[in-house]
Amino acid sequence: MNPDELLRLIKGGESETIELKEKFSDAVICAVGAFANTHGGAVIIGVSDNGEIRGVRIGKETLSQWSNDIAQATDPRAMTDVKAHEVGGKVVVVVEVPESPLKPVAVKGRYFKRVANGKQRMSQHEIAQMHLQSVGQSWDMLWAPEASLDDVDFDLVKRYVQRASDVHGKRVLDDETPLQVLEKMELVKEGKPTWTALLLFQRRPQRYLSQASVHCGRFKDDTVVIDDTLIEGTIIEQITATMDFIRKNTSVRFVITGAPLD
Repeated sequence: MNPDELLRLIKGGESETIELKEKFSDAVICAVGAFANTHGGAVIIGVSDNGEIRGVRIGKETLSQWSNDIAQATDPRAMTDVKAHEVGGKVVVVVEVPESPLKPVAVKGRYFKRVANGKQRMSQHEIAQMHLQSVGQSWDMLWAPEASLDDVDFDLVKRYVQRASDVHGKRVLDDETPLQVLEKMELVKEGKPTWTALLLFQRRPQRYLSQASVHCGRFKDDTVVIDDTLIEGTIIEQITATMDFIRKNTSVRFVITGAPLD
């Protein structure tokens, strides 16, 4: 990074990828964690929030010590490139942070993400989702720990396969059982159904996932609801019922004016 580019970044102020700090502190490390968990960025040390270059005093071991402090405070360790630059006759330090390949990165047990020109504490749900995405998994493909194959309605599986066969012209159940079909689709793992299997093929998946429902409403205005319904059941049933609700509450009006068509 050359001085002109650095000066341009400083004048641009804080953003989704730039943080300005007057001195090295825990706040710098938190910003590093947020950048590592989002799209990467840089912390410029020796500059005030309003972009005034004040500089920092560094010694022979300062940069390596700051790098070590960041590494010790983050888990997994955040990758950084810490370098000193001279801008306007003063020394500033740039901590460049690439997006971490393994996320989320914790800072002393806390997790942050970059939002606009600041950082935000991550919720437990966000932490779990980020970890799954980082390792190439998704929540819905994990097996449900409290469920068993008894929770799967295999008649629903047969019905699903029959419909797929009718659409695609491929007879599946002629030589495969419903369980084998689910195993082939990776909806059953090690003899246990995944969350996807429960959402698709359990009569009432809300037994394990109370939030797996659709609440539909029709509003007369901002505060008056004239029709609403809570839709439960399998995902397929919810989609069908939701579309029925939308069709029922979508009005069609014809106006006959008697005017000739153009």
